[in-house]
Amino acid sequence: MEGYVLTELKVLVVEKQLFMRRLLGDVLTQLGMTKVVKVPTIAQALAIVAKNDVDLVLLDWAPDMDALGFLTTVRDAKESRDPFIPVIVVTAYSEYAHVCKARDAGMTEYLTKPISAKGLYNRIRSIIERNRNFVRTNNFFGPDRRRKRMENLPEERRQYKPEVLHVNKA
Repeated sequence: MEGYVLTELKVLVVEKQLFMRRLLGDVLTQLGMTKVVKVPTIAQALAIVAKNDVDLVLLDWAPDMDALGFLTTVRDAKESRDPFIPVIVVTAYSEYAHVCKARDAGMTEYLTKPISAKGLYNRIRSIIERNRNFVRTNNFFGPDRRRKRMENLPEERRQYKPEVLHVNKA
């Protein structure tokens, strides 16, 4: 595939299933990445990110894989070596509620299985080309969840306006 030279990226693949770990590793190798570490557990992944520089994480979210816990730990600035690591959640969970949970835990991108090399490459490109600022609130730290660029908005756009508030009563 044409595009970016990704040979120097240090990638961590956290995938429970051996077949998928190998497949993701092979796809990354075909995309030019040579520094790929593959592990089957969250505990191993946390140990790696605690002691090593990692440029990208591919994170399985499956039964018995606490992907949201991993995200929370990595994004916690007090505990994490690098809370800004881009994390692509790779999962069979395609429901909107799951996407929202991963987003709210601080994922950078979401990729639903079955994956393709093109789909994975597009997520990596998205991280490079549309790098989002990180946001910290009382209950969230992670990439800005807003995807649309909003230009020329009035300063008072977030102020309460009773005439705009609509309540649906069922």
